Amino acid sequence: MSDERVKVRFTDPEGDTETLWGEPQGADRVRLLHAPFLVHGVSRKDVVQVEPESGGWRFERVVEKSGHRSLRLLLPPQRDPGPWVQEILRRGGRCEGAFGRIVAVDVPPEADFWSLCRWIATSGVEWELVDPTHEALYGEPASPI
Repeated sequence: MSDERVKVRFTDPEGDTETLWGEPQGADRVRLLHAPFLVHGVSRKDVVQVEPESGGWRFERVVEKSGHRSLRLLLPPQRDPGPWVQEILRRGGRCEGAFGRIVAVDVPPEADFWSLCRWIATSGVEWELVDPTHEALYGEPASPI
């Protein structure tokens, strides 16, 4: 692996794929640089084991959790994401957008994850736990957004 950024492909149980950028951490390890938009169970700065494949690397498993956590929001159609994004930033989170409505939220270890979850739950937006997953916390899958 080179010292440059690399792409890591994740595939969810339904066969959908997402590619995240990462920094090589050795022969078969990559530190993720972003919160995921589609897959569950990983967060920004987690170190993952990868296997080579044509054009990049394939996710195998998480080898080191970073302490970051991930959430996902699905904003209402035709709504300005600004108020949600500003509040998430104020509470110590980071946001990335995709497809105009999906917001991936990275919650670093120093931010109050559960306070942010409580606020989002009352903010009038659809959302889900990404890492940790609802199933990991409560033993049952959540309804997808």
